[in-house]
Formats: sequence, C-alpha cells, structure tokens
Amino acid sequence: MNASKIKLYLFIIITCNFYMIMYQFLSLRVSNDDVFFSNALESRGLLDFLLYRYETWSGRVTIEGLLSFTIGNQVFWKLMIPTSFIVLVCSISRLTTKRVRFNTLMIAAVILLLTPNKINEDAFFWVTGAYNYILPFSLAIYSLSVFTCKNRGKLNSLLSISALFIASFSEQSALFLLLLSYLMMAFKKVEVSFYSIAYISVLTVCSLIMFAAPGNALRFSAETVTWMPQFKDYSLLTKIMFGVDRLGNAYSMPFNIPLFCLSAVLIYLNKDKKLGLLPLISSLIIIIYMVLSLYVSLSGHGVSTYFFNWLSPDLLYPWPEKFSSLSGLGSMLFTIIFSLCIMFNSALLIKGLDRTSIPLIAISCGMASVIMIGFSPTVYASYFRVLYLLHICAVIAICSLVHNHFMYGQRDATSPNIKES
Repeated sequence: MNASKIKLYLFIIITCNFYMIMYQFLSLRVSNDDVFFSNALESRGLLDFLLYRYETWSGRVTIEGLLSFTIGNQVFWKLMIPTSFIVLVCSISRLTTKRVRFNTLMIAAVILLLTPNKINEDAFFWVTGAYNYILPFSLAIYSLSVFTCKNRGKLNSLLSISALFIASFSEQSALFLLLLSYLMMAFKKVEVSFYSIAYISVLTVCSLIMFAAPGNALRFSAETVTWMPQFKDYSLLTKIMFGVDRLGNAYSMPFNIPLFCLSAVLIYLNKDKKLGLLPLISSLIIIIYMVLSLYVSLSGHGVSTYFFNWLSPDLLYPWPEKFSSLSGLGSMLFTIIFSLCIMFNSALLIKGLDRTSIPLIAISCGMASVIMIGFSPTVYASYFRVLYLLHICAVIAICSLVHNHFMYGQRDATSPNIKES
C-alpha cells in the first residue's frame, strides 16, 4: 500500500471520528439567538421574516434565511458545522499549496482547533455563531482557493461562485474577498475571463445588497444606544484605537496557539539570514511577545492591570482609565509594533515566488479585519467571535510558510527570482 492510500484512509478515519464527536457535542443554547431563530418562522413565512430583518436589523439575507429555515433540523446543523470546518482546512491547504495535501490540512486542522476556546465556542461550537462565522468563512476561503487557481475546472468554478451567495453576506468575509479579488485582478494575478468577471460581479452585487440594507443603519443606532451612547462623538483616531485594543485582546489571550505558532515559524525561518539591525530588533520583539504569551498562559493572569491582559471583564469596555494609563497606552503601542514586526518578518521571506507573498497578505487582512471592528459600537459587545478570521488568516500564513520552506526553500536560495509556474 503506497503512502497516498495510507493518507487517504487515515483522513477518512479521522473525518468519521470528527463527525461522530461533533454530532454528540453540538447542541442549541437555551437563550439568546438560538431561541430567537428557532422561533422565527412560527408566526410568519420565511420571505416575510427575511424582509423584516433586512429592513430593521441585518443585511445577512441568505445566512439568516438558511439559519431560520434549518435550525429546527438538528441533523442538518450537526453535519453542516463539522463539514464547514473540513471545507475550511481543505481550502486552506489548496490556497497555500495549490492542491489539498494531507500534511497541510492536518496542520491547519490541529492549529484551528487549538484557537482559544473563547473564540471557538462562539464562532464554531455555538450553532447560530457557526452559521454566521465558520460557514461563510469556510466558503470564502474555498471560493478564494478556486479563484486563485488556474486549473479550476467547470465544477469548482460553478461551486466557487455559488459559495459567494453565503460568503458575501457576512461583513468580514465580504470585505476580505472584495479586497483580495479586486487587488488580484488589478495586479493581473488572475486572468480576465468569463469566470473571473462572473465571480467579481456576483461578489460585488451580493455585498452591495448586504451593506445597503436599511436595517444596518437602524441596528447601528440601536446598538449605539445600548452599548456605546457616545460612539458618534468619537474621533476617527479613537475608533482606530478601539480596533487596536481588540487586536491587543487577541494577542494577549492565554494559550493563543495560532499566533504563538506563527511567531515561532517566522523566527525559525529567519534565523539563518544575515540581517541588519532592523530585522534583528523585529525578531527580538516577536520573541518578547512569545515570552509574554507563555507567561500569561502558564501563570493564569496578565502582566499588569491593562498591559497584555484581557482577563478582567471590565477591561473589555473602553473605560477612560484604559486609554489614559501608561500601561494601557503601552499595551496599544506594543500591539502596533508587534503587528508591524510580524508583517515585516513575513515580508523578509518574499523571494520572487508569487505564493511566498501569501503569509504577508493573510496576516495583513487578518489584522485589518479586527481593527475595522473599531468602527462599530459593538466593538466590545461582539466579544471574541470577531477574532476568528484573524486566527484563520494566521493559520493560512503558517501553512504557506511551512509549505514554501519545504517545497521552495532550496530553490529560492539558489535562484531568488524564479517564478512558480
């Protein structure tokens, strides 16, 4: 029996066990959104409910339609949620290596499952959260993996465009796809064809439908009153600070395996390079982050009241003391510097192969997806599920870095300008 068949059988065994475990583990919550959507169609039809939500609360038409229509069928979402995870890790492998590889998808699966529990429990294990986060994110990464592939085939082309009808109705995944697809078209990384035009058109139209929903403005006003009454008076800089603070929350979460692994891989891959003072300082700052992360994880508490600490519930909200104290300002400054260092060390590994830019692009998009949350009054009320895309991007970066190192490392060293076919 050859290695390929062994890996295939191992994948089937692991997948079957994963389905059985998730089927037993997943359940509806007895309050909040699970109850709301379970009862959504009791007094009105599906179209009436979607029109009501579109006009009064949210533009996530297809996601909420699927959610309200299927949440009463537990077999559906008990299979849909683990399937979304499998699609996500397989798509990460395809995006970073051009095809689904067992080793890469297993790395992606293990690290994603080790994402901090407070993120996973709301974006993956919570039924309503899964419909709004892992489902659209998995379809977004799948459609992007097909969009960036030259030999995509008719079936994958059709499925990737169909996936946009879900992926484009989530704000984070829509902006993620819009940014990347338009940039790839602008820089001629994707051929202009019937497929690419159809892809861009469907993505743009669906995103516009979502963002143009009258309910968005009404929800913004209602949530401003509920969560942050003075939000409209805050300056642009203050809102960016909120986003940076949320990014700092992500960095300082105990046992943040994806970000710790990303830092370790970047340090390892740059260790043998003859670099100047700036790269050396950048690597040192990343090592400092790793030390702080280990300390917070093993000690069970933050370094100080405001610096590298999210454990106190009060610190999830923008109290004046958080932004006026030296430790609070120091935490945000460290967040910014560490983010720049991660991007800088990723940029050092770009050596002519087009796909070596994936880590830098993924990391930048992940960080931007968190910072943009600062422009919403629910920047803190959304808790940790809004950090899920950041960690998906970190896993994409890790898989790409590892693959590029083993597949192209020696060829890069001898021919830095070589292009991948």
